Amino acid sequence: MSATQEEAPTVVVIDKRPDQASTLKTMIEFLDTPEVTVADTSSWASVVSSRKIKAVFLGPGLSQAETSDIRATLHQQCREVPVVVVGEDDVSST
Repeated sequence: MSATQEEAPTVVVIDKRPDQASTLKTMIEFLDTPEVTVADTSSWASVVSSRKIKAVFLGPGLSQAETSDIRATLHQQCREVPVVVVGEDDVSST
């Protein structure tokens, strides 16, 4: 499936820890973002290539190397998409 102009843009949350990804997704949805998709380190590339992306949030569960690799690939594939790197202190499931 390829991205089409008719699709609503989505925000993608990438993290390998489902609890943190879910918390971050909930926070973004609270800001009235209609579509938020969660992906892990093994599925993010297919998620990003199959949708029109509004922004990407890299969760605190990613290592520095994973974050760097994903950012580099995203920069090559979709330069115009903002990438937000979320730190451990930015996400709390309390």
